[in-house]
Amino acid sequence: MAEDVMKDYQVCQPDIDHITDGLAITWPSGDESRVIVCLHRIVEDSRTAGIWAEVEIAIDLNGSGPTRLLANSRVNLVSPKSRNELLRLIKERCFTENIAYYPWVYMIEQVAGVVIAHSRQTRPIIKLGDKPEVTEREYCLYPILAKGEISTVYGAGGSGKSYLADYIAVLVQYGYGGLANWSVLGGAQNVLYLDWESSEGDHERRIWAVKQGLGIENSKDIAYLFCDQPLVGMLPNIKPIIVAENIGLVIADSQMPAAGTGTDSVQIATAYFNAARALGVTFLSLDHINKEDLRAGDSPAPTGPLVKYNRSRSVFELQKAQEPGESYLDLVLIHRKCNEGQLLKKIGFRIDFTNNPGGALEKVTFSESGIDDNPALLKVATIFERVVLALRDTGTMSKDGIAEYIGEKPDSVKAELYRKRRRPVFVQTDQKKHLWGLVDYDQF
Repeated sequence: MAEDVMKDYQVCQPDIDHITDGLAITWPSGDESRVIVCLHRIVEDSRTAGIWAEVEIAIDLNGSGPTRLLANSRVNLVSPKSRNELLRLIKERCFTENIAYYPWVYMIEQVAGVVIAHSRQTRPIIKLGDKPEVTEREYCLYPILAKGEISTVYGAGGSGKSYLADYIAVLVQYGYGGLANWSVLGGAQNVLYLDWESSEGDHERRIWAVKQGLGIENSKDIAYLFCDQPLVGMLPNIKPIIVAENIGLVIADSQMPAAGTGTDSVQIATAYFNAARALGVTFLSLDHINKEDLRAGDSPAPTGPLVKYNRSRSVFELQKAQEPGESYLDLVLIHRKCNEGQLLKKIGFRIDFTNNPGGALEKVTFSESGIDDNPALLKVATIFERVVLALRDTGTMSKDGIAEYIGEKPDSVKAELYRKRRRPVFVQTDQKKHLWGLVDYDQF
């Protein structure tokens, strides 16, 4: 009898099915029993040169359930030693003579072969050259989040990054328009917020308050995941969530804890961005600046290795201005890098916080603001922008008067007056007095 059972399993090829977080391999037998091996969290680890999986082995004696668990262990399937340890565990737990005679060595080898082939799969080659069906760039949130690509927003701690991320999450989840004509052109998409820094309660309060500011009725739609391990190690958990919840945008808050620790910062950052790309959806990464840039008040890139700047398809810096006791934040979003197309203009905006009489957050509103009423935007304004502001305030001024007004050298102001004159923006209103003004005051 034992030999017959062994023969049945040897000649039978298993059925292989994809499950939400891995693979299921099933061997049917002539006596209607089944061996079921489920492989969860399959991860290739370059450090150990292994392919690891959580292996769950069960027996269904009559072919229709219930199953009896034989083994549940994390195994390196390319390691003979690890596979032999699994075989020892299985044989210790066989509860009938027939099961002990199953060809376990043969089946575990088949499992290893299936997992290795699964891990070595690559995407098919695509031939390029024909006119694409869609010639315009697609966006998850126009014009700041290109669809399917990685974008980064970075800034100092406390600069409002998480509030901005919650605001973006609400716009995308519910299909709302926002600041500076931000719009969800392709329709609303489900959002997954991966949080390494705060808590469910914090984001629940913020998202609810943002929705109140936009007039959205309360409902729990944005997916949230509390994270305490690097993104690379959490991929087997996150990928099934993306499929099950039909996620279109993932927000990672923030890059530093999500990337993990180690001695090689470039390798760590590269692994993080590889993991973000492997998710296959639009990905927004929040990041920080270093201490020196914080003192200087300006940072052209997020803290850490240059690979973070290079791997992001679009990069934004967020700066704030706030005095103690103010119930609002003045911010400016500066587009530092774009891999396709032009850099966007700086966006100045204000976040207003409304509390109830007890001091609890009740509503958060986002509103666009200009250079003349946003100190954060004024701080990063170009000479050209400050010249325009000076002429708006005074009507007409001489070159030297403008230079004194904005605190710049006269030669720098002269260069702007003549370089931008071709637009035209500036006009010399009195050649004898050398006075300058704006061509069209109302457009500024």
